[in-house]
Amino acid sequence: MTDITTAPGASSANPTVTVGYCYDNADRLTSDTITGAPANPDIVMGTNLTSAGSGANLVYDTHGNITTLGTETLGYDDTNRHQTTTLVDGTTVSYQRDATDRVIAMTQTPAGGTATTTHYSYGGTDDAAAYTLTATNTAQEQALALPGGVTVSIRATAQVWSYPGLTGNDLTTTDAMGTRTGAVGLYDPFGDPIDPGSGGIGTTTADASGPSNTTTPNVSNGFEGQHGRGSFTLDGLNTVEMGARQYIPLFGRFLSTDPIVDGNSNTYNYPNDPINSQDISGEKGGIAGSCSAYLHGHARSACNARTHKSVAKVTQRTNRKIVQKVRYYQSHPRDLVIDGTTFIIGGLSGVACTGITEGTAAIPCFIASHAISEFLNHGLKTGRAF
Repeated sequence: MTDITTAPGASSANPTVTVGYCYDNADRLTSDTITGAPANPDIVMGTNLTSAGSGANLVYDTHGNITTLGTETLGYDDTNRHQTTTLVDGTTVSYQRDATDRVIAMTQTPAGGTATTTHYSYGGTDDAAAYTLTATNTAQEQALALPGGVTVSIRATAQVWSYPGLTGNDLTTTDAMGTRTGAVGLYDPFGDPIDPGSGGIGTTTADASGPSNTTTPNVSNGFEGQHGRGSFTLDGLNTVEMGARQYIPLFGRFLSTDPIVDGNSNTYNYPNDPINSQDISGEKGGIAGSCSAYLHGHARSACNARTHKSVAKVTQRTNRKIVQKVRYYQSHPRDLVIDGTTFIIGGLSGVACTGITEGTAAIPCFIASHAISEFLNHGLKTGRAF
């Protein structure tokens, strides 16, 4: 299956929506002007944002985090990770994270209502939750990632199977018997849910059109759902917790600065080629569907055979660089770079992945190590220099 960016069949007539954006020298969005907003817009599509004057509704703190977005107020912890969202009616949503930025608890408190807390449990270094639990740590569902990208949500009395497209967006769900449940999920390249009836984006109907495949209220694993990224819809706005940061598909931008210097083309944007690149950790863009998007402490165990096919292509492109490096290090063994994943071949220590690839994020360390192993073994067995 492929991701669909337009609704199938005939769509009702939609108005032309024009949006003008202004940015400052720090790449911060400072205002937008919307002309011809659609019916039932969400708070981004239906609001002219501005950072100026007493009526500012797009406000940043001194660290570059957006603290006011339309009618929402956002809070952050000491490391600039999204922590709370407060709506104009007093409804609050709060997040608790572990040291690797994974959400381990989410509490939703409606105005004048009772708080609901959901806990998340993970397997090893995987950054997609393996279990969803209640406030008392009773398991609600178990998520299993299958080869090919399918995810199965196992619950007490039912199963939900989620099927992704090529870029990781969950498109449809079925029950355990393979019968489709709900409508097909549609997305634009940056992750905006598309209204299956009108073909529009930025409306409350579109934002709520994601698949029903989690037990967490107001959360759907739609855009990048294969990777466990939950799209949260409340107050008529679709947001995604992308690891360390909160992402707004309608902007194609994050609400805080990138913790990794030069992680993307600027400190706020999602990769400008969202078909072939992704940033699901909120820290650095990478090749869509590869392990690279999980670097910097976000290693994911479910890198499957599709990843290895793309890895082979990347390795071919970098063989020349690897050969040059091996030649040098064979002649200068004392200059070998040592890291926590080194290995010994014929008395020579392995080369750290950054030393081989010069920081090329598309090649995980194990690939560089494998390539070096092959080259060194070849030289040692044959006695031939490269």
